[in-house]
Amino acid sequence: MYKQKQYRQAFDFLEAHKNEIDPLLYHFNMSNVLIGLDNMPKARFHLLKAESISSYEKSFYPLKEKIDESLDLERLESAVTAQDYFYKTFLALQGQGFLSLSLIFLICGLFIIKKVKTLKIWFVLSLIVMTPSLLNLWVNNWSKYISNEEIKLSSGPSAVFLTERSIPSGILLIGKDYDGWLKIQYPSRFQGWVKKSQILRVN
Repeated sequence: MYKQKQYRQAFDFLEAHKNEIDPLLYHFNMSNVLIGLDNMPKARFHLLKAESISSYEKSFYPLKEKIDESLDLERLESAVTAQDYFYKTFLALQGQGFLSLSLIFLICGLFIIKKVKTLKIWFVLSLIVMTPSLLNLWVNNWSKYISNEEIKLSSGPSAVFLTERSIPSGILLIGKDYDGWLKIQYPSRFQGWVKKSQILRVN
């Protein structure tokens, strides 16, 4: 159905058989289908869900490029504050990046241990090697959401605080959960509050 560009039928098929399909394949295929349906916000949501299961798939990159270009993410999610750079750096390292750091630290640690065989060095090196894995776990637990549509920002956790500012569709939002609301911390240009019922949770 997908090859024949019958995207709506493919979407319905995937939805109907969701529980029978491997989650990684389901989200990856759903992202492809939604790109065909020109629903880029939801396509990004499903691609991020697939990446949260396995961040090593090369087949993700073409989809990511299409989605990023369509949603103009390079501009909308560009870093404007130190806080943005912090979030973007840790998001970029998530998964494979932190694993690579662990392996580098492990190799360097084994080299040092050959020369200095003390219990204190073993303990310090163990902590250093474990740090990237712990950081990866921490990043995985961040509250991440996708704006499925253009959403009005609030200056507080209530509809009475609605402002004229809005969040474009497809933006990745990271923040803190407060009783049905998300206090946005990244991207900093969209700092404010949004109702969680209006956004899609990635993790």
